[in-house]
Amino acid sequence: QRDGVVAEAAEHLEKTRQSAKAWISPSIKSSGMIAIVVASYRRSRNAMKRARATGQSATVHRWRKALKTLWYQLRLARPLMTGVAPLIADLKRLETELGDDHNLVVLGATLRGCRDLRSMRAEMRRIDRLALRMRQPLRRRAFALGRRLHVRKPEAFARWLRAQARPRQTAA
Repeated sequence: QRDGVVAEAAEHLEKTRQSAKAWISPSIKSSGMIAIVVASYRRSRNAMKRARATGQSATVHRWRKALKTLWYQLRLARPLMTGVAPLIADLKRLETELGDDHNLVVLGATLRGCRDLRSMRAEMRRIDRLALRMRQPLRRRAFALGRRLHVRKPEAFARWLRAQARPRQTAA
């Protein structure tokens, strides 16, 4: 604050907020929106398969990122569709499980990287074991929920999504 960086950042953010009111975004047709969401579903489904196959934290995190994209897109599309609210809620629950897993991975890496804690190796091993024990049920629940949410093949998901699209209102 002493250097004025916070005030400068706040000023830039306010200018951006004001200019955003005039932004024009192109519209897309319903079919284009569905194609975008289905592509995200496909990426999330494939990322889940890779994460399950490798079990590596990095691939699980990539799945989480793909899943979040799908979740965001469905939230944006929700006013145009019926019946997607339960899916959106389940995707959020899955994202939270994956986020908790990632937080434990990051915590362990952060602690291992802290030079001041290197003299506490026994305690660090105990923390690592505890984090692993906490992550195991998180991952079990995440993969079970993920399999349920990604059970449809992308083509079937596209058909389901098209069926959820609300018909356009015509002027009376």
